Amino acid sequence: MQGMIALALHRQGETAVAKKIIASLKENALVSEEMGMYWKDLSGGYYWYEAPVEAHALLIEAFTEIANDATVISNLKNLVAETKTNSTLAHHHRYS
Repeated sequence: MQGMIALALHRQGETAVAKKIIASLKENALVSEEMGMYWKDLSGGYYWYEAPVEAHALLIEAFTEIANDATVISNLKNLVAETKTNSTLAHHHRYS
C-alpha cells in the first residue's frame, strides 16, 4: 500500500513526500544475497495488491520511478526471480 501511495504522490508532483516513503521502505527492507531485497510482512491478503508477487512488482515500479537506484532495483528483482524458480521447481516435482 505504501508503494501505491508513493507512486500516486510522485505522479501528482509531491516528489518530496514520495521520496520519504521510498526511503522508509528501503530502511525497513531486509536484504540477503540469496533473496535480494524484500519485506517480511508481505504475506498476502484478500485484495490483488496484497499478494506477495504483485506487491513486490509494485514496489519495483515505485523504486524505479521515484528513486531510480539500479542496485536496489536489481536486489528487488532477485526475489521475483527466486520466487519464480522455486515455483517452477515445485510444479515440476509435483507433476513428474
